[in-house]
Amino acid sequence: KAVKYAGPNDWADATSFTISYWMKNVPATDGEPEFHFSLPSKDYWHSSALFLLVEKGGPDPGNSTPTKMACKLAIKDNWVEFLGDNRLPNCLDGNWHHLVFTYDQTDSKVRAYVDGVAVPYTGNGNIVGGGSPMGPVKFWNSSRDNLNAFVIGGWNKHVGGMADAFKGPQDPWIHSYSGGMDQFRLYNKALTASEVTALYNSKR
Repeated sequence: KAVKYAGPNDWADATSFTISYWMKNVPATDGEPEFHFSLPSKDYWHSSALFLLVEKGGPDPGNSTPTKMACKLAIKDNWVEFLGDNRLPNCLDGNWHHLVFTYDQTDSKVRAYVDGVAVPYTGNGNIVGGGSPMGPVKFWNSSRDNLNAFVIGGWNKHVGGMADAFKGPQDPWIHSYSGGMDQFRLYNKALTASEVTALYNSKR
């Protein structure tokens, strides 16, 4: 069941960020995608300024297997896709794994870590904004009225009391996260590789 965190205000002012959590998950057998988290906003596609969508089980390189997690991190309508050779290792084998995403404003790159180890990314698809790098992220709009809450374990349109606040289809084919999730952390900076490793080693 998804959880709504009503006060992401300080974090939403960040120019760089890190999202860190432990997960224990297996691919859904029906091939439908799952949302791990979302930051609701009326200013962006599907009413989310940020979300992680995991493509579920299937033989295609755009789908997940127990040893390779295919996922898409959307940041203000910019998609960073971890597909094919860039899929994340071992996350869906039914064991606990530590997953971290960082965004660094200095190079506009997203980096992923699994169990304290950086996952290599082939190509330039992890540069947010592509040919026009985004730089400082700052999820708030100028009037600071675009954000509602941070949703952990699902998509904002599926959370009780929030669906009516966002227009557009509810897309019931999208699943909420199923499995265990622990130590969900938000940082207003891009953690270094050594800091991520320290988090993993301390089981945080």
